[in-house]
Amino acid sequence: MPVRQATRRYAGLGEFLREWDTTLKRGALSIRRADLDDEPAPELKLDLVLPLVGRVGPLQAQVVARAPDGTIGLRCPSIPPEVQARIDQLLSAVDEVRDYLVARGDVVPAGIVEARSAEEAQQREDLADQIARLRSQRPGDQAAWGSDAGTRQRGLVIPAVADDEPLVDGQLGDRSLRDALVEIAVRRITGLLVAVPRTGARFFGLWSHGGPVGFRVEPMDPELVLGTLLLRAGKITREQLAESLRLMERQGIRQGEALIQMGLLTFPQVVLLLQRQVEVCLQRTMRLKDGYWAFFGLEDLPERFVNPPLRVPSILLRALVQHGRDLSVEEMAAAHRANLDRYVFVANDVERVLSEVQFTPQERKFLEIVRSNAWRLRELFTRSNLSRSETAVLAYALNEMGFVAYRDEETQKRYLARVGSRIRQKARQLGEATHFDILEIHWICLPEEVEEGAERVRREFDPAAYTNLPPELTSLLDGIREAVDASLACLRDERRRRACREEVVERSKIESSAEILGRKGEMALLKGDRREAVGCFSKAVELCPHVAGYQEGLSRARSL
Repeated sequence: MPVRQATRRYAGLGEFLREWDTTLKRGALSIRRADLDDEPAPELKLDLVLPLVGRVGPLQAQVVARAPDGTIGLRCPSIPPEVQARIDQLLSAVDEVRDYLVARGDVVPAGIVEARSAEEAQQREDLADQIARLRSQRPGDQAAWGSDAGTRQRGLVIPAVADDEPLVDGQLGDRSLRDALVEIAVRRITGLLVAVPRTGARFFGLWSHGGPVGFRVEPMDPELVLGTLLLRAGKITREQLAESLRLMERQGIRQGEALIQMGLLTFPQVVLLLQRQVEVCLQRTMRLKDGYWAFFGLEDLPERFVNPPLRVPSILLRALVQHGRDLSVEEMAAAHRANLDRYVFVANDVERVLSEVQFTPQERKFLEIVRSNAWRLRELFTRSNLSRSETAVLAYALNEMGFVAYRDEETQKRYLARVGSRIRQKARQLGEATHFDILEIHWICLPEEVEEGAERVRREFDPAAYTNLPPELTSLLDGIREAVDASLACLRDERRRRACREEVVERSKIESSAEILGRKGEMALLKGDRREAVGCFSKAVELCPHVAGYQEGLSRARSL
């Protein structure tokens, strides 16, 4: 029958604020048909479940539109004062949070966005000018690179890209750089990363086949040079660091070469240290905020590097896993809520990168489970080899990296596996099942329960309920429905139903069950529970119609 009462639940604060700003404050809102038990009546009472506030209402709502996707448009002629007061309470709390974030500098007030946009445009021009200046600095320009005349250059050579369009660019501080670096790793791109924060520093990273191999920071940051990293790690002394700098000046070599000449490091150790230096520089670059970045594609790098490209996805994934562990239970639940009933897949074109990521054995096992079938995220929590909290963290990190994707539809393979398993299970049951088993009802059943059971099983195994089934499964469905019809014909008849019951259950058990039902019926009469009493005595009469006490108890129950 038509639904006259409904509840509109908001998944989060953002969803409510968007609807409030666009439609709700003018008396219009929407609800999904899937959230209703049946078709809505033209007019209904509507409760709202608001974030932080809870349930408010009811509002008088009218159905005014239906969208093809199942969304139902509603109109509320007026919002009751008590509901408006609760909404105002929520909006006031939002304003307080906004003011707090503005005061901390985490949020830019809308009034200065245009001014900030003008500044950002100027920064883009400054970035282009800086790259143009770099283009004019050729390797032979010793003053530009800080080397003595006639000696080898020190520092990375920055390729000329001032006249090139970047492959991708964006703002520092958001997730655009992270997403771009994952895509660069997937596509194994070689190129130059330029990052210019508002502080005026410039970060240059050279990428080879998808991963960084070298960084240069201007002005030079002493914390990022190889010698300082060794000194802080206790691998060399200050005197040895100073000697390596003098050797670099005299011979025009780089610090790693100087340390090898001094006998302090071996070549393999230098390679590992260069990798560590690149990782530190990458992490510093990823933490930059309030500025711009751009990535330029290159056919080749201006020099060769002894250290292999850093596996950026591994570093980013570990950082996201740690971040996920730091989230509260509520924050993690909110991150997954929208995808709980969607199917999880390993994203396209990332298999090669996944093979290079340094997963733990448990994490790799989790990925195997994801690949094994198209599980809903909700199902994955029960199928996972990890704990529930670790599953949530890893699924969060993989999603943030773009390694997994969510879809609303299951694959045909998953669909056939799911429905095929159920159909075959039912077909196997037919050979040794009783009529009660075939209709999936208890042997203590009333005539109406026989009809309901038959209708339920027929509906589940109706060929029209399936799509693209192979002939084998279609044939099994035909056999199931024939068995259901035969069982229904038998159990509809009162005499045959009792005979079937006595074939599968001993007479003494039937009588003892009727006695128990009679006692339960008497208890229900004492409590004044008419429904329970009628149900118990009806089944007692069904089992032992010759017992007058059960017939009399049923009459008393019906008279309540």
